[in-house]
Amino acid sequence: MKFLILLSALLLSVSPVQANEELDNKFLKFVDPCYESGAALKACFAMGNFKSVLTGFSAICALWDDKEITEDGMIKSIGRIRERLSDPFIEEDKLAWNIAVRNILDFHPNCPITPVQ
Repeated sequence: MKFLILLSALLLSVSPVQANEELDNKFLKFVDPCYESGAALKACFAMGNFKSVLTGFSAICALWDDKEITEDGMIKSIGRIRERLSDPFIEEDKLAWNIAVRNILDFHPNCPITPVQ
């Protein structure tokens, strides 16, 4: 079964992708409010960081719960997610990270992730 999923993903990844200008314009219009002020931009980036941490760690912690990922794999995964965020963390990034971690630990209490200081 996993082979079929892998084969499907491989076939999709090699198919040609056409740029959709209308879709690009819709997205740019959607994120326009993020550029109305510095505060709005910070809020949009914080939400992006929150969603990245929440999505990434939810998947990783599910693998951890199922014993499909090792401690070494967990450490590498945490490092990769932190690389996606600004370094050093600004206060909004810390807040987004810590709220996401708290939400994840509600569903995966044994996951070895911790808030940042």
